[in-house]
Amino acid sequence: MAEPRDLAEYQTDHDLLIRVNTLMETMANDIKEMKSHFVTQSEFWPVKVLVYGCAGMILTSVIGALLYLVIRQ
Repeated sequence: MAEPRDLAEYQTDHDLLIRVNTLMETMANDIKEMKSHFVTQSEFWPVKVLVYGCAGMILTSVIGALLYLVIRQ
């Protein structure tokens, strides 16, 4: 019969609980750190306006060039 994985690492339930607790604290700290790097909706608005404006200008110029080629002939 196979031995449970990493059985030698956890000699008691208390050691296992301590390890789980430290992993949970580390995960909670990582989540708090990730949340501090998110961009809010109000901070993203100017970027969105610039990107949509540039995309609109590019698409308008492409459609205008295609219309010019069609009408010219």
